[in-house]
Amino acid sequence: MVLGNPSTDSFASRGRRLGKRMKALGHWARRSTHPGLDGLDLKIAEYVDFEGGFYVEAGANDGYAQSNTFHLERQRGWSGVLVEAIPELAHKCARRRPRSSVVNCALVADDFTEKTIPVRYAGLMSLVDGAQGDTDAERRHVLDGLAVQGLAQTYTVEVVARTLTSVLVEHSAPPVIGLVAAIYIAFSISAPDNQKVVQLFLHMVHGAEVQRT
Repeated sequence: MVLGNPSTDSFASRGRRLGKRMKALGHWARRSTHPGLDGLDLKIAEYVDFEGGFYVEAGANDGYAQSNTFHLERQRGWSGVLVEAIPELAHKCARRRPRSSVVNCALVADDFTEKTIPVRYAGLMSLVDGAQGDTDAERRHVLDGLAVQGLAQTYTVEVVARTLTSVLVEHSAPPVIGLVAAIYIAFSISAPDNQKVVQLFLHMVHGAEVQRT
Protein backbone atom coordinates (compact mmCIF):
# COMPACT_ATOMS: atom_id res chain seq x y z
CA MET A 1 0.00 0.00 0.00
CA VAL A 2 1.27 3.43 -0.85
CA LEU A 3 0.18 6.64 0.83
CA GLY A 4 1.36 9.70 -1.05
CA ASN A 5 2.72 12.72 0.79
CA PRO A 6 1.03 15.85 -0.57
CA SER A 7 3.24 18.82 -1.20
CA THR A 8 3.14 22.03 0.79
CA ASP A 9 1.08 23.52 -2.04
CA SER A 10 -1.58 20.85 -1.58
CA PHE A 11 -1.86 21.79 2.10
CA ALA A 12 -2.35 25.42 1.14
CA SER A 13 -4.95 24.42 -1.46
CA ARG A 14 -6.76 22.35 1.13
CA GLY A 15 -6.80 25.32 3.48
CA ARG A 16 -8.20 27.61 0.79
CA ARG A 17 -10.91 25.10 -0.10
CA LEU A 18 -11.81 24.72 3.55
CA GLY A 19 -11.98 28.49 4.01
CA LYS A 20 -14.25 28.97 1.01
CA ARG A 21 -16.49 26.17 2.10
CA MET A 22 -16.85 27.49 5.65
CA LYS A 23 -17.57 31.01 4.42
CA ALA A 24 -20.21 29.72 2.02
CA LEU A 25 -21.98 27.62 4.63
CA GLY A 26 -21.41 29.87 7.60
CA HIS A 27 -21.15 26.77 9.78
CA TRP A 28 -20.60 23.04 9.48
CA ALA A 29 -23.69 21.31 8.12
CA ARG A 30 -24.02 19.03 11.13
CA ARG A 31 -27.20 17.44 9.87
CA SER A 32 -25.58 16.24 6.68
CA THR A 33 -24.72 12.57 6.38
CA HIS A 34 -22.00 13.34 3.82
CA PRO A 35 -19.49 15.69 5.49
CA GLY A 36 -16.49 14.73 3.35
CA LEU A 37 -14.48 17.62 1.88
CA ASP A 38 -15.40 18.29 -1.76
CA GLY A 39 -17.73 15.28 -1.76
CA LEU A 40 -14.91 12.77 -1.33
CA ASP A 41 -17.08 10.50 0.82
CA LEU A 42 -19.65 10.43 -1.97
CA LYS A 43 -16.96 9.34 -4.42
CA ILE A 44 -15.88 6.59 -2.04
CA ALA A 45 -19.49 5.43 -1.61
CA GLU A 46 -19.70 4.74 -5.34
CA TYR A 47 -17.04 2.08 -4.99
CA VAL A 48 -18.14 0.51 -1.71
CA ASP A 49 -21.90 0.28 -2.20
CA PHE A 50 -22.62 -2.50 0.28
CA GLU A 51 -23.59 -3.01 3.90
CA GLY A 52 -21.55 -3.94 6.94
CA GLY A 53 -18.01 -3.32 5.72
CA PHE A 54 -14.89 -2.43 7.68
CA TYR A 55 -12.97 0.83 7.31
CA VAL A 56 -9.81 2.46 8.58
CA GLU A 57 -9.58 6.24 8.60
CA ALA A 58 -6.58 8.14 9.90
CA GLY A 59 -6.88 11.80 10.72
CA ALA A 60 -10.44 11.17 11.94
CA ASN A 61 -10.70 14.56 13.68
CA ASP A 62 -13.95 14.78 15.70
CA GLY A 63 -15.55 11.91 13.79
CA TYR A 64 -17.69 14.18 11.64
CA ALA A 65 -15.89 17.16 10.10
CA GLN A 66 -14.60 16.13 6.67
CA SER A 67 -15.05 12.47 7.58
CA ASN A 68 -14.91 10.01 4.70
CA THR A 69 -16.50 7.22 6.77
CA PHE A 70 -19.29 8.95 8.72
CA HIS A 71 -21.86 8.01 6.08
CA LEU A 72 -20.69 4.39 5.98
CA GLU A 73 -21.16 4.01 9.73
CA ARG A 74 -24.43 5.88 10.07
CA GLN A 75 -26.19 4.80 6.88
CA ARG A 76 -24.59 1.54 5.80
CA GLY A 77 -23.84 -0.19 9.09
CA TRP A 78 -20.08 -0.21 8.68
CA SER A 79 -17.63 -0.30 11.58
CA GLY A 80 -13.89 0.08 11.81
CA VAL A 81 -10.93 1.92 13.26
CA LEU A 82 -10.60 5.69 13.47
CA VAL A 83 -7.14 7.09 14.23
CA GLU A 84 -6.81 10.62 15.60
CA ALA A 85 -3.65 12.12 17.10
CA ILE A 86 -5.09 15.12 18.98
CA PRO A 87 -6.49 13.89 22.34
CA GLU A 88 -9.40 16.35 22.59
CA LEU A 89 -10.52 15.49 19.06
CA ALA A 90 -10.14 11.75 19.67
CA HIS A 91 -12.41 12.12 22.71
CA LYS A 92 -15.10 13.86 20.65
CA CYS A 93 -14.69 11.26 17.93
CA ALA A 94 -15.25 8.39 20.37
CA ARG A 95 -18.51 9.95 21.58
CA ARG A 96 -19.77 10.61 18.06
CA ARG A 97 -18.82 7.28 16.46
CA PRO A 98 -20.04 4.46 18.74
CA ARG A 99 -19.60 1.71 16.15
CA SER A 100 -15.93 2.54 15.65
CA SER A 101 -12.81 1.87 17.69
CA VAL A 102 -11.08 5.22 18.14
CA VAL A 103 -7.31 5.13 18.63
CA ASN A 104 -5.50 8.20 19.95
CA CYS A 105 -2.09 7.95 18.29
CA ALA A 106 -0.01 9.12 15.34
CA LEU A 107 0.83 6.64 12.59
CA VAL A 108 4.52 6.25 11.87
CA ALA A 109 6.82 4.09 9.77
CA ASP A 110 7.93 0.67 10.92
CA ASP A 111 11.47 1.95 11.51
CA PHE A 112 10.43 4.91 13.67
CA THR A 113 12.12 4.29 17.02
CA GLU A 114 10.63 6.90 19.36
CA LYS A 115 7.63 6.05 21.53
CA THR A 116 5.99 9.44 21.02
CA ILE A 117 5.96 12.20 18.42
CA PRO A 118 4.98 15.89 18.78
CA VAL A 119 1.83 16.97 16.97
CA ARG A 120 0.85 20.60 16.38
CA TYR A 121 -2.85 21.35 16.80
CA ALA A 122 -4.61 23.21 14.00
CA GLY A 123 -8.04 21.59 13.94
CA LEU A 124 -8.55 19.90 10.59
CA MET A 125 -5.07 20.99 9.57
CA SER A 126 -3.12 19.58 12.53
CA LEU A 127 0.21 18.04 11.61
CA VAL A 128 3.10 16.18 13.15
CA ASP A 129 6.28 18.08 13.86
CA GLY A 130 8.61 17.89 10.87
CA ALA A 131 5.87 16.80 8.49
CA GLN A 132 6.86 19.24 5.75
CA GLY A 133 10.57 19.36 6.47
CA ASP A 134 10.42 23.14 6.68
CA THR A 135 9.77 24.91 9.98
CA ASP A 136 8.55 28.12 8.35
CA ALA A 137 6.19 26.24 6.04
CA GLU A 138 4.76 24.30 8.96
CA ARG A 139 4.26 27.52 10.94
CA ARG A 140 2.42 29.12 7.99
CA HIS A 141 0.33 25.99 7.56
CA VAL A 142 -0.74 26.06 11.21
CA LEU A 143 -1.53 29.79 11.12
CA ASP A 144 -3.57 29.33 7.94
CA GLY A 145 -5.42 26.47 9.61
CA LEU A 146 -6.29 28.59 12.62
CA ALA A 147 -7.43 31.47 10.45
CA VAL A 148 -9.72 29.56 8.07
CA GLN A 149 -11.34 27.59 10.90
CA GLY A 150 -11.66 30.49 13.33
CA LEU A 151 -9.54 28.80 15.99
CA ALA A 152 -8.03 30.91 18.75
CA GLN A 153 -4.70 29.23 19.32
CA THR A 154 -2.44 26.29 18.60
CA TYR A 155 -0.47 24.03 20.91
CA THR A 156 1.88 21.08 20.66
CA VAL A 157 1.14 17.73 22.27
CA GLU A 158 3.24 14.57 22.55
CA VAL A 159 1.31 11.67 21.04
CA VAL A 160 1.92 7.93 21.15
CA ALA A 161 3.54 6.76 17.91
CA ARG A 162 2.28 3.51 16.40
CA THR A 163 2.42 1.61 13.13
CA LEU A 164 -0.74 0.92 11.18
CA THR A 165 -0.19 -2.81 11.54
CA SER A 166 -0.06 -2.65 15.34
CA VAL A 167 -3.36 -0.74 15.41
CA LEU A 168 -5.12 -3.15 13.07
CA VAL A 169 -3.87 -6.24 14.87
CA GLU A 170 -4.95 -4.85 18.25
CA HIS A 171 -8.46 -4.23 16.97
CA SER A 172 -8.79 -7.54 15.12
CA ALA A 173 -9.15 -6.02 11.66
CA PRO A 174 -10.29 -8.51 9.01
CA PRO A 175 -7.63 -9.91 6.65
CA VAL A 176 -9.14 -7.94 3.76
CA ILE A 177 -9.94 -4.30 4.43
CA GLY A 178 -12.47 -2.71 2.10
CA LEU A 179 -11.38 0.87 2.51
CA VAL A 180 -8.50 2.92 3.74
CA ALA A 181 -9.09 6.64 3.29
CA ALA A 182 -6.23 8.54 1.70
CA ILE A 183 -4.41 10.47 4.38
CA TYR A 184 -1.26 12.46 4.96
CA ILE A 185 1.24 11.26 7.51
CA ALA A 186 4.74 12.51 8.17
CA PHE A 187 6.42 9.18 7.62
CA SER A 188 5.52 6.90 4.73
CA ILE A 189 4.40 3.59 6.15
CA SER A 190 6.61 0.88 4.67
CA ALA A 191 5.00 -1.50 2.19
CA PRO A 192 6.20 -4.71 3.91
CA ASP A 193 4.56 -3.57 7.13
CA ASN A 194 1.23 -2.96 5.46
CA GLN A 195 1.23 -6.10 3.35
CA LYS A 196 0.98 -8.16 6.51
CA VAL A 197 -2.53 -6.86 7.04
CA VAL A 198 -3.87 -4.89 4.09
CA GLN A 199 -4.65 -6.84 0.93
CA LEU A 200 -7.07 -4.46 -0.73
CA PHE A 201 -6.58 -0.72 -0.81
CA LEU A 202 -8.69 1.99 -2.37
CA HIS A 203 -6.49 5.04 -2.68
CA MET A 204 -8.71 8.11 -2.91
CA VAL A 205 -7.26 11.56 -3.47
CA HIS A 206 -8.79 14.84 -4.57
CA GLY A 207 -9.04 14.94 -8.35
CA ALA A 208 -7.50 11.50 -8.79
CA GLU A 209 -8.88 8.15 -9.88
CA VAL A 210 -9.22 5.18 -7.59
CA GLN A 211 -6.13 2.98 -7.58
CA ARG A 212 -6.24 -0.63 -6.48
CA THR A 213 -2.98 -2.01 -5.11
